[in-house]
Amino acid sequence: DKSDVDVEKAKSTLILCYGFLTLYAPEELILARIEKDVIKQVLNHFNTK
Repeated sequence: DKSDVDVEKAKSTLILCYGFLTLYAPEELILARIEKDVIKQVLNHFNTK
């Protein structure tokens, strides 16, 4: 279904954005936030049940 494909593309785009944020963010800022905020948000996109 086209809408399912669009949803998966949107999820992939968001995860890619989080990846770029963590890559380019200052280390002292990202280390404090990666487990608390970033990973939580990425995992939410995989938990569809």
